[in-house]
Amino acid sequence: MEEAKKNERVYRMKFSGVYPLLVQKAQKKGRTKDEVDTVICWLTGYSTDELQTQADGDADLYTFFSGAPQINPNAHKITGVVCGVRVEEIEDPLVKQVRQLDKMVDELAKGKAMDKILRTNASMPERHKPHSDLVVDGTKPPEDIAAEIVKAISAASETPEERRARIYPIILSEYNPAWPLWFAEEKANLTRLIGSENIERIIHYGSTSVPGLSAKPTIDILLEISETTDIEKLKAALPSPDYICLEGAALTTPTAPPHLTFIKGYLPNGFAEKVYHIHVVYPGCHKELRFRDYLIAHPEAAAEYAKLKRELFKNFEHDRDGYTNAKTEFVKSITKKASARKNVIIAGVPRAGKTTLCRMLKSYGYTHISMDAIIAGFEKCYPETGINSYQNLPSEETMRVISGKIAPFIRAMIEGEYSGRDNERAVFDVYQLLPEDYLKHIAPLNTAAFWIGSADCTQDERFNVLKANDTELHYTFYKSEAELREGCGYITEQSRMLKAECEKYALPYSDTTYNREAVLKDIIAKII
Repeated sequence: MEEAKKNERVYRMKFSGVYPLLVQKAQKKGRTKDEVDTVICWLTGYSTDELQTQADGDADLYTFFSGAPQINPNAHKITGVVCGVRVEEIEDPLVKQVRQLDKMVDELAKGKAMDKILRTNASMPERHKPHSDLVVDGTKPPEDIAAEIVKAISAASETPEERRARIYPIILSEYNPAWPLWFAEEKANLTRLIGSENIERIIHYGSTSVPGLSAKPTIDILLEISETTDIEKLKAALPSPDYICLEGAALTTPTAPPHLTFIKGYLPNGFAEKVYHIHVVYPGCHKELRFRDYLIAHPEAAAEYAKLKRELFKNFEHDRDGYTNAKTEFVKSITKKASARKNVIIAGVPRAGKTTLCRMLKSYGYTHISMDAIIAGFEKCYPETGINSYQNLPSEETMRVISGKIAPFIRAMIEGEYSGRDNERAVFDVYQLLPEDYLKHIAPLNTAAFWIGSADCTQDERFNVLKANDTELHYTFYKSEAELREGCGYITEQSRMLKAECEKYALPYSDTTYNREAVLKDIIAKII
């Protein structure tokens, strides 16, 4: 408790108050303000102008560091004692960054050379510098620059192990809150260049997608395309040399079909600030996502993984294959746990196909649990629980209220009767469940979830589809046109909300307004 209070005091210190003290400390020993600025910009990624804005502003240290463009990938190399504390042993990420800055300015004041203070690639053996031997004439056409980078990556004089070590050096950085924003930025770029009609999903995965996890500051992306996508047109849509296409001999590790990877941020003389690995895949249930989801849902497992990576880094800093192989057993064990899902959640709006999908799953041995029927029972018999479909609130707010109540209720059911003993599997169909409540309450139980809705149509289009397909078996059959049209407004509104939430958390959402049968079959294929 005392440590937490101490950390809180550090968080709330004003950067505008700390900055002059750092400069004063350095200047007393004959160093300059510019050198202090160089150190701070190296550690945080701020430009000198941005740094001055921060120094003139009112931001506290928490805001200053959490808003930093990029904590330097080599910050982990800042070790030693400052203010009586060993920097590398500090657990709180922000306090560690504050002390890392203290240590660097301390080294500056003690007369240490700037190239030693800035832990750069200069200390890295030549064979581990990313294609550093390349000298490219900037006047060459983009395709020639790209060809030369690919040639260096594919250098015949190296073994595959040496090549992997050189172009994928092991770098371990503290978690950067900007990483999800980098992903969102690149997702928008890919959508604009390729066209949303050619993309199934764009998914952030890997260590940078797990909040709080230390990682190599490279954004791994799964670009999911249809099996009918024209690969040559896809390659042509991503311009060189910004996007370098790796296939065939240029691929240093096995990849899934169509065996195609794009790298972005690789420059002739090293790396750009933002680096991406874009793995092109066909739709499927990718084990990398199961691993990611398990770490997000189990912070203790993420902490164990972070500890393992730090320990391995000490022994394998320049051995890419050794580092990867040493992590394999842990990754396999977590993936196995994540794959042992017994139960499934089918969530989404009414008349989207939830019941149809659950009936399809019954043929695979799933027991169908209708949460909507259970909610109706509580409405009638146990109104004191507050679980009911009518909260006298706006449509979206009603969904949030009920989701917050029903998610822990589903968890209790799974932990009890549907815990997976005797190989029993259940599929829960539920209307008002938000992705954030699923992740908080249900995902830790290794229960998969899929959302379906009508986000990609207008209120009138939804109305016309329902009218065309209504039968006496559907509750909407007995509603007036005015009631039905009003309900379609709520449903499209809620569907858009669900779709946005699913995209935010990289969870599966499918629109079933049109081509319902094909969409449901695709979901079944991902579950089974």
